[in-house]
Amino acid sequence: MFCNKCGKEIPEGTLYCEDCNMVNPEANMKKSYDDFKSEVNTAFVVSIISLVLFFTNFRIADIACAIFSLYKHKNLSKDIELYKNMPDYSSTLSNLKYTKVISIISIVCSAVAFIITALFFVFYIFFVFGFISLPFLLN
Repeated sequence: MFCNKCGKEIPEGTLYCEDCNMVNPEANMKKSYDDFKSEVNTAFVVSIISLVLFFTNFRIADIACAIFSLYKHKNLSKDIELYKNMPDYSSTLSNLKYTKVISIISIVCSAVAFIITALFFVFYIFFVFGFISLPFLLN
């Protein structure tokens, strides 16, 4: 690759031209894409962790991880178009999409589980204090 300012050859991966100290925009783009990709992968892994936490009954941690993943997804979605010419763009884009889907599934499952638990608790309290009886169970 060649420097945009002086035209001299720049070694691959170098951030600056050694002759004129001009910033190499392609190297910066690659470095920032690597950072972007690692953030997407982190959000993806955290969304999977939130789903695992759902099945282990850690509801608060599950919801916190899912919300964190959705927050990261929202911020990362703004920048995804900047990297559409990168070689593994499609896998990064699919990880970003799956992050949102998995996080939403985790939050919905946790909400449904919470509602079911609350209904059972209310039913139990009503049964214990005699507000409702279950004569059909005695027959």
